[in-house]
Amino acid sequence: MDSKKIERKHENQPVSSIGFDTITWIILSAVTLYYTDIVNALKVDHRISGYFLHLAVISSIIAFSIGLYFIVWVSMVKGVHSDDWETYVPFGIPIATGSGVSAGICWTIALWGVYGIKSPIIVFILFMGFVMTVSIIPSWSEEKPTPKKTQ
Repeated sequence: MDSKKIERKHENQPVSSIGFDTITWIILSAVTLYYTDIVNALKVDHRISGYFLHLAVISSIIAFSIGLYFIVWVSMVKGVHSDDWETYVPFGIPIATGSGVSAGICWTIALWGVYGIKSPIIVFILFMGFVMTVSIIPSWSEEKPTPKKTQ
């Protein structure tokens, strides 16, 4: 079949952000939550490091708040495209990145007493599940994604 015919065939179809990898990470994250019983461990297990748990929660809130600020206020209210975020708020992305990395490290240390060497793996799987879940939220922009045309 000619490549131009294939291109035309898929030209009007919407671009989907839900792929095999997205579904896999979300399912893996749900399975990890279920089998590790991490929510119950965070509530009642005395082996959780309270100091690092509080730092992890604070760092996560900072990173999440900056993300919401960019998505809701900067993009939706001010109308700034995501490619221009760094010029609009130059300190936002580095602070969000630093607090996100700090949160990951603190979550790992906080969970180490309960899960040991599996803590970084658990934190990574849950992080990827969160990112993939957020990635399937529909865009509020009025632009419709179009597939790339190859020459």
